[in-house]
Amino acid sequence: MNTNIAITAIISEIKALTDKAACHIKQEQIELCQNVLKQRQNLLEQLFDSVTQDSALSDKQLCADLGAFIERQDKQVVLQCQNLHNAQKEKIMKQRKVAKGISHYGKLAK
Repeated sequence: MNTNIAITAIISEIKALTDKAACHIKQEQIELCQNVLKQRQNLLEQLFDSVTQDSALSDKQLCADLGAFIERQDKQVVLQCQNLHNAQKEKIMKQRKVAKGISHYGKLAK
């Protein structure tokens, strides 16, 4: 039973970190999101080290539920990251076009 409490505590912390990462990405705080995801990865490794083939079925079910939760949450985070990346890419392309236009205009003015 003590193991189950420890596993439940780790799972709760992982869920909290997953939510925190999603929050950071919504606020476009990519570095903070990455740091939180690294913390979550460390806890996931700790969790998987403690759940073995001999673990109780309830512990294995908790891990399966956690995996489904992370998958749902991470889809949102990945989509938001892709949107941020695309927006950044568009911004850079516009800046290049403006710079080209200014350069071209400067050549015409001479």
